[in-house]
Amino acid sequence: TATGIRAVECQYLVVKRNPVTGKDQLYSTYNKTGGKNPTKPRFLFPLPLTGDDGSKHLWDFTATFKTMEWPTNRDGERVEITGKTVGARLRDHTPMWNEWRAKIKEETGEWLRPYVFRDSWNVRADNLGIPIGVKCHAFGNTPETNSRAYRTSSDAATAKHFDAVYGGMPQLMNAICSVSMLTAAKESP
Repeated sequence: TATGIRAVECQYLVVKRNPVTGKDQLYSTYNKTGGKNPTKPRFLFPLPLTGDDGSKHLWDFTATFKTMEWPTNRDGERVEITGKTVGARLRDHTPMWNEWRAKIKEETGEWLRPYVFRDSWNVRADNLGIPIGVKCHAFGNTPETNSRAYRTSSDAATAKHFDAVYGGMPQLMNAICSVSMLTAAKESP
């Protein structure tokens, strides 16, 4: 999703004025109680999606949410949105979702699930260089949970980010340190 919320949080969305920005913003009143650290209500921050052509698209649903009619079932009752209901809707009404599921299963052996929309917000935040504490505050989890639960917390991701930051500096520093240690060893009695 644009804001990285859990599907179940859709039931807990309101529009509220952010006291820091002074603007209306989507706000999740959800209190997840599982785990060591419960999720606190929070303002939601959309992140841009990048198109195949590299163009950026930022969808802030605040204005739409104010006037949106909530989906109802056959009995006219408000539909509860969960990961399961989102998955069923995607599976039953979105052929492209089923194509992606089959392709990912074939290529990686893994299964595609609706939670990927939340996961993608986390990856986009990393790619934009948003500090982990800020990202986790907006995402509704802790740095510990984030590091444990998301694939961007891997050896490969760590190496990729440090290489991007330093542009090959680790190799240069290793070479300098090696020369310094050899020089020191030659000079010692």
